[in-house]
Amino acid sequence: MNVSKIFLSVFFLVILSCSSAAQKKASERLYMAKFLLNRLQPAELTNAQLQEIETISEATHKQILDIRKRTGITKEVMQKRDEVFNSLRDSGQFEKNELLALTAEIANLPEKEAGGFTEMAELKKVFTQSVMRLLTEEQKTKLAKAKKKKGKRKQSFSALDQDKNQFLTSNEIPNFNQDVFDQADNNIDNKLSEKEYKSYVHYAKRIAKNRALIPKGTQIFFDIAYIENGHERQKLDLYLPENSDSENPLPLVIWIHGGGWKKGSKQLIGHQLYLLSQGFAVASLNYRLSRTDIFPAQIHDCRAAVRFLRKNAKTYHLDSDNIGLWGSSAGGHLVSLMGTSNKKFDGSLGTIDVSSEVKAVCNWFGVTDFETMNKAIKSKPNKVKPLTMLLGESIENNPELARQASPITHVSDDTPPFLIMHGTADSIVPIEQSQIFYEKLTSHNIPVEYIIVEDWKHAFFKNEKELKQVAAFFSRYLK
Repeated sequence: MNVSKIFLSVFFLVILSCSSAAQKKASERLYMAKFLLNRLQPAELTNAQLQEIETISEATHKQILDIRKRTGITKEVMQKRDEVFNSLRDSGQFEKNELLALTAEIANLPEKEAGGFTEMAELKKVFTQSVMRLLTEEQKTKLAKAKKKKGKRKQSFSALDQDKNQFLTSNEIPNFNQDVFDQADNNIDNKLSEKEYKSYVHYAKRIAKNRALIPKGTQIFFDIAYIENGHERQKLDLYLPENSDSENPLPLVIWIHGGGWKKGSKQLIGHQLYLLSQGFAVASLNYRLSRTDIFPAQIHDCRAAVRFLRKNAKTYHLDSDNIGLWGSSAGGHLVSLMGTSNKKFDGSLGTIDVSSEVKAVCNWFGVTDFETMNKAIKSKPNKVKPLTMLLGESIENNPELARQASPITHVSDDTPPFLIMHGTADSIVPIEQSQIFYEKLTSHNIPVEYIIVEDWKHAFFKNEKELKQVAAFFSRYLK
């Protein structure tokens, strides 16, 4: 049977379904097959194969209806689960084959209903495998070639560029993600060149890869607004270990992402969640970027997030007395500034009737002294831009603002314990930034650990050794 005949067959079944109950049942036999028909068309199915697909479809559909009846999965429950499914799929947070098993759990469905979704996911997987076994090797080859061609066409920059102006805007990108767009939009013109779009695709895959590391069973609360009716970036995600309970509130570690203060995303989290297995809750937050708001907007947002989590600690089973901070690069700067500046830069955003102070801070290769950082990179003008963007003007024009934005300026006897980690091969933030900060902390007798990682560049430390060192540090001061 050729492609046109398949279309006619499906069309005929749909038309008949409108005329009688008997024919409606015939149409239902294709319920499970419909999503496969478009894929299978290039394989040129025979009449016998199509009939077999209908038979398998009918049997699978009956099993699904039985599962829904047994587990009490109503239309409302299905809609709730689909909302979560679509949200995660669109944000690229999980691979497709993980979504079906995870969404029911993430939607906080009762165990019985969540189990029903898992059963249905497995049934659909078996159904697809059964149908594919009906194809000949020649048909499978044709199908694979058609799928590959379609995939390339779908990802093609020129195919997405609807107005053919050599740029992509947000409405031209499938499953658009604002955080990923900001990451790729290097010249901040709110559109992506072909080169920038390649960066967009790469970063989206990186997020998906990292988020696939989230331990199964983790309780996740996405996009919590820590400032009511605030900026779109003033949101956080919260991760709780499996089987956490309100009788034993969890110490909390807040992760603050890097990205030169001008880009980055709370979605890029995975290895950090090693802390879940060590009995910690982990929050990952977004803050306003320097591309739209200059300093001290970033530190105001971070402090507002701490206050929100402390105020709502009971709601999420958190220990409001034991909160720590962890960040890398620009995030390392922000957590260090929060740790040293005490109540400075508190701002007046969101919750204001609780403290934003924390008990321990982990800084991974963050800038600590803007003046010396500026001198270190003066021979590389392009490297100055992130500092200038953050402050809204050059350090030479406003040295006092640069001094106030530097964590090293605010170190006092009240500064909480610190863990500093830096790679010797870091060409973005010189390791001297950590060295002088360590010396300043020790001069005030602040408990501080300084770990130098040999031959490591400006990148997240992914080895279990470093993650264990972070966990041990927070265990010492938050438990």
